[in-house]
Amino acid sequence: MDVSDMIENLSDIKITYTRTGLNGVTRKCGSTINFIFSARDKLIGVYESKGINSVVYFSISQIINNWDFVELFKCQLDFSSFSYDSYTASISCLDNDIESILNANKGTTYEFFVDELKNDKKLNYDGVIIRNEKVCILSGETVEGESYTRKEFDNMVPDWWWIPYIGTTDSGSEIHNKSFVFQDQSESMPSASGDNTGLGFPANPCNTSWFLECLRDNTITIDFSSIEFSGSNQFAYALFKIDTKGVVQPLTCGYSNMLSLDSNTRPNSIKWTGQLKKGEKLQYAVFNHNPLNETHADLSSLRVNTGECGASWDERGDNYKIDIVRPVTLLNAILKKIFPGKDITGSIIESVVGITNDRLKNSCLVAAESIREMATPRIYTSFSKFCEYMEAVYGYVYIIDGNDVRFVHRSELFSTDNKIVIGNVSEFNYSVASDRIYSSVQIGYEKQDYDFGNNGSDEFNFNNTYTTGCTIKDSKLTLISPYRADCYGFVELAEKRNQDSTTTDSDQQIFIVCAIEHESEYELDRSIDVQGTYTYSIFNAKLAPVYMIEANMAYLSSFAGKLTFASSEGNSDIVIDGRKVNSDIDMGSSMFGNGNFSFTMENTIIDSNLNSLCIELSNQGKTYKGSIKSLEFSLSNVEAVKYELIEIK
Repeated sequence: MDVSDMIENLSDIKITYTRTGLNGVTRKCGSTINFIFSARDKLIGVYESKGINSVVYFSISQIINNWDFVELFKCQLDFSSFSYDSYTASISCLDNDIESILNANKGTTYEFFVDELKNDKKLNYDGVIIRNEKVCILSGETVEGESYTRKEFDNMVPDWWWIPYIGTTDSGSEIHNKSFVFQDQSESMPSASGDNTGLGFPANPCNTSWFLECLRDNTITIDFSSIEFSGSNQFAYALFKIDTKGVVQPLTCGYSNMLSLDSNTRPNSIKWTGQLKKGEKLQYAVFNHNPLNETHADLSSLRVNTGECGASWDERGDNYKIDIVRPVTLLNAILKKIFPGKDITGSIIESVVGITNDRLKNSCLVAAESIREMATPRIYTSFSKFCEYMEAVYGYVYIIDGNDVRFVHRSELFSTDNKIVIGNVSEFNYSVASDRIYSSVQIGYEKQDYDFGNNGSDEFNFNNTYTTGCTIKDSKLTLISPYRADCYGFVELAEKRNQDSTTTDSDQQIFIVCAIEHESEYELDRSIDVQGTYTYSIFNAKLAPVYMIEANMAYLSSFAGKLTFASSEGNSDIVIDGRKVNSDIDMGSSMFGNGNFSFTMENTIIDSNLNSLCIELSNQGKTYKGSIKSLEFSLSNVEAVKYELIEIK
C-alpha cells in the first residue's frame, strides 16, 4: 500500500545511517509516524484484529533513472506504541534490526556448556616448568633465655654421629610437588663403633631418619649453607643419601674429607644438586672429629645460631588433554542466545588484506572450568567482552552484512580500496576529531596475582602503558582484553583440576591460547623466542602486548608517531623475539587523519557498501578522503543528504 501522501509529519521523519564507534554502519528510522486517511483506517483495522501482535512493515523506496523503485529502508511498526484519534493514527518504528538488538543485549553475560561448543580436537597441555621451594629449620636442644640451640657430645663413648632435628615449615612455594615429600628429620645419636671407613672411625650407620623422600625421579637442589654454628671447627657436616636398600652414602664430601676436616666439610659448603630416584632419601648429619684428637676433652658442644635451610626443584606437572572452543563457535553461540529462533550467524575473516592472520587462526579459547576439569564445565561471556577481546588482541571490529555479524580487521573498513569521487557538495565543514586524541595508551590484559611465591614474576601478558607525546589533553585509550592470556594463570588453574569443591575468582574467566593444529590435537605454540624468563616452557608470547600494538598499529599511528614506554604490570625486562618489553615503539602509516568533515550533497544518495566506502572530494583546491561516520536524510526530501565523514589517510 503506497502511503506517500498519507503521512502527516513527513518532514519530521529522518533516516540515519551511523557508524557505532569504529565498527560498521547501521541504519535507524527516528520519530513517531502519524498516518492519516486510508493508512490510518488500515492500521486501526489490523490492530482491532490482532492487537499488539499485529505485524505491519513500513518501507521507503527511491525511484532511480529508469523509474524503477529501489528499497532504501524497511522496518516493522511497533504496536506497543500505537495510538489514534479521529484524524490520525500514530506509531513508532520497531527498531528491531540486528544492531539495535545487539546493543540492547551486548552487556548480558551468557552461560554455555563447553560440551556443546568444544572442538573435536583437544589441547595437549604439557605444562610450564615451575620452581618449587621448601624451607626447613635445624635445631638442637633449647637453652633457657637464649635464641640459639646447642648439642653436647660425649667424646669418651664416643658420640661419633649426630643426626639433628630438621623441621619442615609452611614457608616456600610448593606448587608442583609430585616428586618429593618432606618430613621432620628426627634427632638421633646412633651407636657406632669400629673402623668400617678404614680411616679410624665408623661410617654413618643411621638409615631410619631423613628429611626428604623422592616419590618420582627428579633433580633437586639442597642448600644448607646458611646454617651457622659456633664451636664447629672439630666437626664435619655432610648431606647423605639413603638408597632404596637402606645404604647410607655421603654426597657433599667423602669420609676422607671428614678425616682432614677440609673445606668440603664446612657448614657453608653444604650445597648439592643432583637427581634422586624414586624411594631414595636425604639426610643431614654432623660428624664429631674430637675423639680422633689425642688430647680431646671429655665433652664437646656445638651451638646452632641459625638453622634455616631449604631445597628447590623444578617440576612441570602432568600432561592434560583440555577442551578448546574456537572463537567463531563462541560468537555463534552468543548470537544464538541474543537472536533465539532467528537465522543470525557470525563469521570471522582470518585474513588481513589477503594475508592469513596466523595469530587469530591459531587462537583457541579455553574456559577456566575446562582447565580445572570440572564435572560439567561452562564458559561465560557477553557480546561486549567478545568484541573487546577481538579489538584489543587482533584489531578486529564487526560489521553487519544481511544476517551475518562479521568480524574483520579494522583496516578492511578504513581504506581507499572502495573509493568513489564526488563533486558539487555544499555546507562543507572540517573540524578536529578531539575524540581521537590520546595522551597515553594502555594495552594488554588485566593484572593477576598468583600463589606461586616467586613464580609468576616472569609473566608478561598483563598490560603496558605508553605515552603518545600529546600534551593538548589528558586522555587515555584503553585496549584491555577481558579474556586472559597469562600462562601462569593457566598453570595455577591446571593445578586445581578435579577440585570441584573449591572455587576461585578465575572460575568464570576465559583464556586465549595460541596453539598449532595437528591431525589429532592442538599443541601449545612456543615458536617465539622469549628471553629473561625462568623457563623456556612458557607460552602465549604471540599474544603479548607488543603484538597487540602491531595488530592495532595503523589506528594507533593516527595519533602517535611514537609510543614511549611508561610502565608495565608484567615483567618489563623480558625480551620477546629480540624486542625488549620496555622499549619505545616507532609507529607506521596512519589509518585516520586528524579530523572529521561534513557536507550536504544534492540529487543523489549513495547506493554502495557504506561499511568500507571511501568518499573523496575536493573543496577550495584541497582533496579530502573519508569513511562514513553518519548519513541522514528526511523523508520529505531524499535528494538532500547530510554526510559526516571520518578523515582517512
